[in-house]
Amino acid sequence: MTAFLQMEGIYGYDIVSTGYEIAPFEPLRRGAANLTTSGLRVTLENVLSRRIRVLNEFQAVGTTDRQWRFGYQGSMNWAVAEHWVIRNVLGATREAPKLNAALASVTVERDWMERWYCSLFVRYYHDTGQIDNPLIISAATPRLDSFQGGMGFRRQGERSAFQLLLGPYFSRYAPVTRGSEPFAGLYRNRDWFTLQSRFAYHF
Repeated sequence: MTAFLQMEGIYGYDIVSTGYEIAPFEPLRRGAANLTTSGLRVTLENVLSRRIRVLNEFQAVGTTDRQWRFGYQGSMNWAVAEHWVIRNVLGATREAPKLNAALASVTVERDWMERWYCSLFVRYYHDTGQIDNPLIISAATPRLDSFQGGMGFRRQGERSAFQLLLGPYFSRYAPVTRGSEPFAGLYRNRDWFTLQSRFAYHF
């Protein structure tokens, strides 16, 4: 077994357009104009066997006027046969007081001569939303569940790569609260058909 450990520090400083919150019988509240973000990311990669590689990532990030956000994402690449690979991803995020999120995805990929690749994938995401007080007028998101499935094609050259992904995407939001009614149009349930393409070239 082979293992790799990596640690990264995170720092960011942003000057943003100030937001406001309106609550009944309370003065107008102005948000911060300057945001400082700091944190730490730890990545551990393990080659368990000739066919299995596992990656675990842990992250803690704090931003001005917000609680610390803790996240985890784990992935496993499993070469089940000579030209077949299954890729699994699981992840979770927690930010006090109420935000909890989880994601999961599975991809099955087949290659020809390690240049042409075809895959099928499914992805699921859920979070509890960021509404702390349902009476405050805010653009904070309600609970969300989303699902994506489809197929992909990829060509991997010596210095360049091209990828095409296509398939349906569904998003389902919880009903907006009274305070978020002015933003109801942002959080309507939607059914999409997505088409994505990527190209990379290494100089």
